[in-house]
Amino acid sequence: MADMKISGRLFAPGEAKAESAELIALQGGHVTIEDASGVARSLGLSSVSDRLGRVHRKLYLSDGSVFETDDNDGIDRLLGRETHFFSRLSRIEGSGRAVAILTVVTIAVIVGIYRYGLPAAAAVAAWATPPSVTAVMDTGTLSTLDRTLFSPSDLPEKRREDLARQFAELAALSNISDATPHLIFRRSKVIGPNAFALPGGTVVMTDELVKRAHDDDEVLGVLAHELAHVEKRHGLRNLYRVLGVGFMIAAVGGDSGQIVEDVATQGAALGNLSHSRHFEEEADMRGAELMLAAGRDPFAFIDLIGRITKDEGKSGDSWLSTHPGTQSRRGAVAAHIESLKPR
Repeated sequence: MADMKISGRLFAPGEAKAESAELIALQGGHVTIEDASGVARSLGLSSVSDRLGRVHRKLYLSDGSVFETDDNDGIDRLLGRETHFFSRLSRIEGSGRAVAILTVVTIAVIVGIYRYGLPAAAAVAAWATPPSVTAVMDTGTLSTLDRTLFSPSDLPEKRREDLARQFAELAALSNISDATPHLIFRRSKVIGPNAFALPGGTVVMTDELVKRAHDDDEVLGVLAHELAHVEKRHGLRNLYRVLGVGFMIAAVGGDSGQIVEDVATQGAALGNLSHSRHFEEEADMRGAELMLAAGRDPFAFIDLIGRITKDEGKSGDSWLSTHPGTQSRRGAVAAHIESLKPR
């Protein structure tokens, strides 16, 4: 038997008007209610409303009457729920300081997940994605680009074949094992001199970029950079960060059905046109390694990019907005090459 006095109000069955009352005992599923005149009566306890912040608790009694009180702690003690999880939660909800702290912690967790958790999950998912899915992405994206931005290349066939052969030699030096990178040429007045890699290993280079190059090393330096994006799976990681966990699960599970096809055919992989600064720097370093392995000039592509930014009136310290500046990237590549030398 639990005895105590909990002050509140008693609503008679079907009545909106209440009178003062006290709950004075609980025994065997019955409560004893004492009204304002001191008359006590025992009634069956049908149910008790859940605790929610400072909202008044309601005890629903067997005769249809309702006892209401703001003494939530008293009701929890009466019912033996003072250690109940929801009782603790309700006390936290009633504390402004606790709510403020929880709000800050929640925001910090969300920021942490977005900044660290999602990129980490995207990296794992990118390496686990089946080649069949990335092939769908490449096909769909290229189809969209061909309908909207691209025209067939007008480079001489011999020039395209020569660059494709040299590209294949570079690709053979990479660590791309689950796809065969291939180079395609397109013409585009919209995106101008450019090159980018799709998730499945397709590298697209525009005629406009080839025509700006002074020699093959400048072109191959850009292609080595794009091969590095494929090798590091930067395109997929970008895509997964944007589209979130649901798309990751579908893609990693090998779902080349509607969800993947919808994204692919709408050209969602165009996110590859703009990588993060970190990805660009990583591709610079790996691209330089590939060029050195091929006996090519690892700095040549920087000269080409510098001319493009200058000729197009850009600031000179960016290329496609996320690429590092030409001076800073030259210094970074030089430092990386120096670090590769035997000590």
